[in-house]
Parts: sequence; structure tokens; C-alpha cells
Amino acid sequence: ADSIIAFGGGSAIDTSKAVGLELGVPVVAVPTTYGGSEVTPFYGYTEGDIKKGKRDRKMLPKSVIYDPALTVSLPANVSGPSGMNAIAHCVEGLYARDANPVMSLLATEGIRVLARSLPIVVQEPANRDARTDAFYGAWLAGMVLGSVGMAVHHNISHVLGGTFRLSHADVHTVILPHAVAFNHNAATEAIRTVAEALGVKDAAQGLYDLATRIGAPTSLKQLGMPEDQLDRAAKLVIEHPYPNPRPVEYAGIRQLLENAYRGELDLNSELSVQHRGRS
Repeated sequence: ADSIIAFGGGSAIDTSKAVGLELGVPVVAVPTTYGGSEVTPFYGYTEGDIKKGKRDRKMLPKSVIYDPALTVSLPANVSGPSGMNAIAHCVEGLYARDANPVMSLLATEGIRVLARSLPIVVQEPANRDARTDAFYGAWLAGMVLGSVGMAVHHNISHVLGGTFRLSHADVHTVILPHAVAFNHNAATEAIRTVAEALGVKDAAQGLYDLATRIGAPTSLKQLGMPEDQLDRAAKLVIEHPYPNPRPVEYAGIRQLLENAYRGELDLNSELSVQHRGRS
């Protein structure tokens, strides 16, 4: 073969990027979900119950074809979480260690357009204008993810997906508002930007409400996470912490996971207030 056509969601595109890199052939990506993998220079994989990744700009697809007509039959329970996954890339891009003004502009626009389009995509699956907007948001999110780092949200999501085999996009959807609450007082300007992009007063609550509005899962319990494994998950997160505005310590992560398991967003607990004053 002299090229690879990657058609489908993030897993299909990541697999194609890995094969293309190994064979030294170009990839043409035709995404059908909204995670943004088609414009990132890395792929993820699970080895020994641990989520890992490989980064190399050579694997970037040479061309990307966005055709909203290919997504009109995508079920709401896939479309919604897929878009929330993209929002997570944008949110963490705002407070990543290597965040920069250009990527922050893209991230803000990505949150805004996805928050506007996802409810329509879910309620009116055949609405191609909304599907087009969602693809635009996916492109923005992928550009952000591929240009700046990740933080505690992705850290936790990778553990839950890699070790406990929970659905990738669903995990991102559930964890995102809790991660934002966790970082609220350690990244105040970034979180304020998220709230403004969502058009709400509180970013974490706005993200939780958006997930509810599009019928996405809001608890780890819904995803089949064993409650007796929350301790293990917290320990795995702190063993290999990603750079994050707030220190990644066991007590805070364990409480975050407990809240996420129950689907209870506690904006007034020690989870969000114990680091008040940091910026």
C-alpha cells in the first residue's frame, strides 16, 4: 500500500496513524466523531492495563476530510460524549503547563462552538449545520491537544480507560466537571474563560449541566466502574501525575473520584476550596 485511509472515530484513526508511521506511508483521515485525533501527532494504546502513547509529527495525517453527511446516523449516545471529549481537550489546553495565547484562543472558540452545537446534534441528528459546527470544534480541540500538554483530567481519564476499560469518551464526559472543580482555585483565569465560553457563571456546573442536557452519562457508576477500585485508581493517578495547576495528591484525587462515581458535583467542598488564593 502507498497510503492509508483512516475512516471512523478516534480508535480507527489512531490505529491508522500507528500503522502509517510503522510503514512510512501517508494517512488520509475521514473522521466520523468529534475527538480531534485526526489532527494530533500522537496515538494512544493500552499495554499491561496502562494507557500509554507515542508522539511523532510524522504520523500526522496528510489530509483530513470533514463530511458532516457521514455523521448524521451517529447515535446521540456517541455524538454527545465524543463532543464532550473535545471540550475536555480545550478546557485543559487553557491551564496546561505550556498553554499559550494562540492555543487559548482556539480552545475558547472550541468550547463555545461545541457547547452550542452538541445539544442540536443530539436533538436533531440530521442537522448538517450543527454537525459542521461540531466538526469545527473537533478540529479546534485537536489542534489544542496536539500543541499543548494535558493535565489532571486526562491523567484520570487515561487511568480509568486503560486500567478499568471504561469507555473513552464517556469517561471524559463524567470526569471533566469534577476536574474543573478540582482546579478551580488553582487556575482561576482559565476556569473563568471556560465559564464565559459556556455562557454560565460556574464552569464546572455548566459542564455538568451540558452533559445532562445532551443525555450523556454523569457518573462513573453508570459506566460500570467498581466502587471498590476507587482507591486503586487514585493511587495509579498519583504514581504518574501529569503537570497540573494544583498538586495531584491522593486525598484530593480520591475525593474527586468519589464525587464522580456518585455523579455528585460538590462545588463547596474541600475539593475546590482548599487551594483558594492560588492563581
